[in-house]
This record gives sequence, structure tokens and C-alpha cells, in this order.
Amino acid sequence: MDKSITKVPETNDEIERCHEIREYVLRESFSDVGMKLNNYNKNHPVHGAPNVSLIYIVNNEVIGSVRMDKKYEHLNLPDGEVRLALFAINPSVQKAGHGRKFFEEIKEWCKENSIYTIHTNSRPSSHIFWSKVGFEDNTWDEKGLVDSEIQMTIRL
Repeated sequence: MDKSITKVPETNDEIERCHEIREYVLRESFSDVGMKLNNYNKNHPVHGAPNVSLIYIVNNEVIGSVRMDKKYEHLNLPDGEVRLALFAINPSVQKAGHGRKFFEEIKEWCKENSIYTIHTNSRPSSHIFWSKVGFEDNTWDEKGLVDSEIQMTIRL
């Protein structure tokens, strides 16, 4: 079994890889719903506190990234809740169980940090994955609802 760890990025290299994976997701993977990213700003305040980025490292290589949002635009979630955003696994290692393992580690990180409710906005192409890992359809943010997304929630 490959050695894996999920943690907050600490080194400049880890932070850079986190943003590279995140930018790829925004730039490429949203094209299936007709969304196109023109400018990714890794210094945007949304990437900092109170929101937290996590990376997924397998065999000393960063292959995954996620942002756990407490605040975003109009969103201001209560204690114990986060919005999972920009969940991504490097495309070169997808379909090997890393997404499921990364999410299991995210759940453990959440519990260790007194977070027991995770929300997400799923694209139709990701809905099966999120359902399989325990999310249920739940309109949790009417104001942030987008036609091309399905809002989901999991309680830990």
C-alpha cells in the first residue's frame, strides 16, 4: 500500500503544487459544463484564513488538493461546518482510488478539527463519486446554487 498523508501545505513547493493542481481543475475540468477560467489568482484572499487548503501526498509527491471554505462571497458557515471546494487529484493518477482515500483522510482531518458537516457543490460528472463516499443531495445554499451543480452534504 502506498504511504499517504493529508495535511495543510507548509513548504513553498507544497503550496505551489497545491495551486498547480487547483488551477488545472479550474482551467480544464470545468470545461465539461461550459465554464472557462481566464485568470487564476493564487494570492486571492479566498485561499487564506479562515479557509484552509489541504494537500494529499502519496509516496512523497503532492497528487491532490482541496480547499475547505468557512467564508466565500456571501457564505459564512457556522462553527463545525465547511464547504469542500476545488477537490482535485492529479489527472495522471486518477481512477486508482486516490480520490476516495483522500476524502477519507479529509474526513479524519475534519473530525480532528471539530468539523462535522461538509457541504459541496458537485458537477453532474462528479455526482456518483460524491454519492458513493456518503454525500446526499441537499440544497444547503440557495443563494449559491448554480444550474450546472448539485448541492450535497455529508454529516460525520
